[in-house]
Amino acid sequence: MPLKQFRLDTLKDLDDGRVHAAVNAALKMLALDCQDRPGNTAARKMSLEIRITPVVGQDGDCEDFDVMPFIKTSLPAMGGKAYRMAGNRAGMLLFSANNPEDHNQISVFDVNPETGEVDRSIDAE
Repeated sequence: MPLKQFRLDTLKDLDDGRVHAAVNAALKMLALDCQDRPGNTAARKMSLEIRITPVVGQDGDCEDFDVMPFIKTSLPAMGGKAYRMAGNRAGMLLFSANNPEDHNQISVFDVNPETGEVDRSIDAE
């Protein structure tokens, strides 16, 4: 097979197309993240970095090149809303499973049906 010049359009011919497929997979990942989280308007990024290092022969001349492609992606951090939680001296963060927005709010589910008393025991699974 004849030699090919390394260019962007010949990237698909390297490593049985694995680099080309990785670029396409990264682009798909960015598009899917935009669809999954349209409310997060931060940019999703993909970059192709090509590192070229000279291979120096015994005479000090550049004989060959080591060419290494890297595909880098960057997605906005994933997070949710903030919840105010209680804490105790044992270092535990506490929230109400029935009302995560307000750990102090007592709900009907906090009342023990047998005793009629409010049960705010800690479920430390």
